[in-house]
Amino acid sequence: GSPIRFARSLVVGPVIIAACGGFLFWLPIPTSVRMPAVANYVPESSVRARASGFIHAIYVTEGERVRRGDLLMQLENRELSTQLNELELAKSVNEVRLRQAQDKHDSSAYQVLQENQLAVMTQLEQVRRQTDALTVVATRDGDVIASGLASLLGTYVEEGDVLVIVAASTDKEVIAIVEQERIEDIRLLEGRTISVRTVSYRTFPARVDKIEPRATERLSEVALAATEGGPLLVRAADDGAGADSLKLLEPYFRARIALSHEVARQVPTGMRLNVLFGYRTSPIANRMSRWMQETWDTARDAAAAK
Repeated sequence: GSPIRFARSLVVGPVIIAACGGFLFWLPIPTSVRMPAVANYVPESSVRARASGFIHAIYVTEGERVRRGDLLMQLENRELSTQLNELELAKSVNEVRLRQAQDKHDSSAYQVLQENQLAVMTQLEQVRRQTDALTVVATRDGDVIASGLASLLGTYVEEGDVLVIVAASTDKEVIAIVEQERIEDIRLLEGRTISVRTVSYRTFPARVDKIEPRATERLSEVALAATEGGPLLVRAADDGAGADSLKLLEPYFRARIALSHEVARQVPTGMRLNVLFGYRTSPIANRMSRWMQETWDTARDAAAAK
């Protein structure tokens, strides 16, 4: 009996162990869905150039408190100034000629001059708006945030370039980078409360405010780049400068996460975070397969980017 029981145990034992191992290998296990993120000032806090030109004067200093409408900078565009002077001169000359045609009762000349004056006035209004846009004012109350503000004097800026940030301590949001394969599940969470976790595992409540409709390779959140110690592999873009010179190895979606005022005061901009979008269940086998595929893809993309 004893030798038979011993032989049976040698057969049954490994079978049971293999069965348990297989069960655990394929057993779905819940795991949090985490996406890398960074705290930023809200886009509305960016003061952008409304016209192209050289920064001629700066009237504020970094950290200065300003109110909406306060003068921040003055840009200079000599081409616009020349156009404005030429159009104002043309307007004055046309006015004289219109009076002369009216005095002579020359209706045909008066009509031609009137049409010409209308075209001049239309162009003049457009150039005046562009010239007025050279005056940069605060669009909201807040503190002036800009590194090396004085060094910008004399530099050329294009229309749409960010000149400074004017923001309060509560004007912050979190930008999460969402993988393409997760986007459909994440879209279902728009408007819902999720959690934001710091690197020290402190967790805050937040709300999924908006998910951009299209994926992009452009990485504006430079703190998330692997070159800056972040989790995302990047390569240099063919165009752009600063943060815009980085491109992701694969396209991602950007999710805007709204913070309460209390949380926004506690989270400094530029801080790397994780956004917890709930949980998913998948067997260990699937996770291992996915990890191996991602490792292979990452290595391949990194090699291609060199």
